[in-house]
Amino acid sequence: MTGTPSPESRGLALSGVVPWGRGLSEYVRMFGLGGVDREVAILDVASGPSSFNAEVTAAGGSVLSLDPIYQFSRDEIASRISETRDMLIDKVREKADFYNWVEFPDMEALATARMEAMGRFLDDYTKGRDDGRYRVGNLPRLDLPADSFDLALSSHFLYSYSDQFDAGFHVASVVELLRVAREVRIFPILSIDGTVSPWLEEVRREVTARGWRDELVPANYGIQKGPDFFHRIRRE
Repeated sequence: MTGTPSPESRGLALSGVVPWGRGLSEYVRMFGLGGVDREVAILDVASGPSSFNAEVTAAGGSVLSLDPIYQFSRDEIASRISETRDMLIDKVREKADFYNWVEFPDMEALATARMEAMGRFLDDYTKGRDDGRYRVGNLPRLDLPADSFDLALSSHFLYSYSDQFDAGFHVASVVELLRVAREVRIFPILSIDGTVSPWLEEVRREVTARGWRDELVPANYGIQKGPDFFHRIRRE
């Protein structure tokens, strides 16, 4: 997703965005996906410059990606990616102790993987936006019909920014996602400081009160230190 998210897409300044993209193989591990299922309609919220949509679409799958950053052109986003690359490496270096350096042995390896994912996103973006696969949008209100998707995904947005968005925002966002999709998966359950989000249990209480099923499912990602789970919520 894009860094420093805003709850409103209108008026977003690209200068305040720090793009950081992930690819399909990471999504598979974060969310326990079994590869590309062409029969599953997926909503990816706060997607940023992820290559997930590009890769799934190329494999014949169906994804709608939402993010405020999609109001900008390909060249504008590409320029911002170039501007912020070194700054992102510095930020990760400052918090190196929060990460498990196994999959990515060092900062440069991590940056290379991120740049490759964002490059694939940029290659797909203009056509994907013209086709309606990349749309401006953000939680907690989505301009989408009910029951539009089989699965909604939130990577590194909900729970991650618990210091910026309160419990009410998280609850409203999950309820909205369950309005448009039958199942929601959120990864990680950690705040950006590496601790379990303080809003996780409040979301779980709301889910239980509505009679929905939820569980914390082990992920296979493990880049960030701390409990490696995604939150899975399903309507009955």
